[in-house]
Amino acid sequence: MTRRLQLSMPRPVLHNRILIKERREDVLVLLTKGMKGYEIAMELGVDTSTVSRDINYLIAQSQNYLSSLAKENPSIYVPNFN
Repeated sequence: MTRRLQLSMPRPVLHNRILIKERREDVLVLLTKGMKGYEIAMELGVDTSTVSRDINYLIAQSQNYLSSLAKENPSIYVPNFN
């Protein structure tokens, strides 16, 4: 009897998550190059709504990251108006 490696999620789900992560990385790169959402969709061969969701996800991730940085060291991010 052989032991099988148990994954926390089925293979197709894991594969899809990897593909989504890679697509979002591509979206980010193309955004930083100044491309518009519809141009990115054409470049990647996906629907514009997919790119829109990816952009919203990336925005949320950036906001969460900045928020966590501010919580770690709030004195850096509090403006001094004196």
